Amino acid sequence: MAIEHGLLENQNLIVVEPPGQQAHRDIGLVWRPSSSRRDSFLQLADVVSELL
Repeated sequence: MAIEHGLLENQNLIVVEPPGQQAHRDIGLVWRPSSSRRDSFLQLADVVSELL
């Protein structure tokens, strides 16, 4: 994702695709059970899910 947004601009580096499957990442959202912001975190999780 960073490469697509210009991370390597003006750098003397070359991007090489790894063989096999396309790279991916898992994103998780974790909070303490005692957190008073549970509802806020659930709303954030919904927004992230919609964007992905």
